[in-house]
Amino acid sequence: MSEFGALKAGPQASERRFLTIEFIDLVGSTDLAERLDPEDLGPLLRRYQRLALAVMERYGGFVAQVFGDGILAYFGYPTAHEHDAERAARAALALLQQLRHLDTNVHGRTLPRLEARIGIHSGLVLIAQELLASAGTSRPNNALPAIRSAYSTMGKSDFAWLSLCYRQTGAPSTYVLAENE
Repeated sequence: MSEFGALKAGPQASERRFLTIEFIDLVGSTDLAERLDPEDLGPLLRRYQRLALAVMERYGGFVAQVFGDGILAYFGYPTAHEHDAERAARAALALLQQLRHLDTNVHGRTLPRLEARIGIHSGLVLIAQELLASAGTSRPNNALPAIRSAYSTMGKSDFAWLSLCYRQTGAPSTYVLAENE
C-alpha cells in the first residue's frame, strides 16, 4: 500500500486525467460577516452559493466543496469534456457577470453588490479509482484530498492550492488563469 492508501499500484488503482480546478472566493466576505447578523448573512451567502453552483454546472463543472464563501469546482471530473479549461474560463466570466445582478437585499436593506476573485489552474492529475467508481452519485467530500494527494505523489506542487493562490492575485471581479508550465 502506498503512503496514500487508495493510490496503491495496480491496474485499476487510478486514472491519469487532465483536470481544471476553479476556486471562487467572495471579496470582502470577512467585513460582511462582521457587519451583518448571521441570520442576515446566511441567506445572502446561500444566494451566492446557489448562483455559483448553477453556473458551474451549466458549463460542465462539478462543485466539489463549498467553504462558506469559497467554492471549489472541477472541470474534467467526474466527466471529461472537450475544452474543459475553456469551459472553466467561460463559467468564471458568466459568474462574475451574474454576480453584478444578484439580489443583495437583506431585510429591506440593500448591500453593495457582491464581487469575487477566481483562480483557475489546469494540469495532469491522478484520480483514485474509488472516486471514479462513485462519480456522479453525490458530491464526495473526499474528492479534493484524493486528487491533491495523487498529484503530489507525482512530484508536483499541490494542485488545488495553486488555483487558490492564483485567485489571491486577481483584482475584485476578475479571474486569473495559470500559465502552462
